[in-house]
Amino acid sequence: MALVEMLDHRPVFSPGYEAVMHVHTVEIEVTCIEIVSVLDRGKAIRRPFALQGQQCQAILSMPLSTCMETFAAYPSMGRFTIRDEGKSIAIGKIIELIR
Repeated sequence: MALVEMLDHRPVFSPGYEAVMHVHTVEIEVTCIEIVSVLDRGKAIRRPFALQGQQCQAILSMPLSTCMETFAAYPSMGRFTIRDEGKSIAIGKIIELIR
């Protein structure tokens, strides 16, 4: 996912961050469980947080089962937006589903 516009008072995306994910027509609360890697200056590094303007791979958890698909299998069901306090903070693609 690409962190496009973080909130001024919450500028770091890290495990424990809670927000609302929008996937096709669904809105569901998600919690960041782990940051897998962060793309920094074209190089993937392992770091426990990501900042605005960076891209990262993250594992997100949701309280309910939700219909979604990987971007490779079905692009329109594999895109998402993450919003916090009415502001879009991240956009991304689903690359893997963990059941």
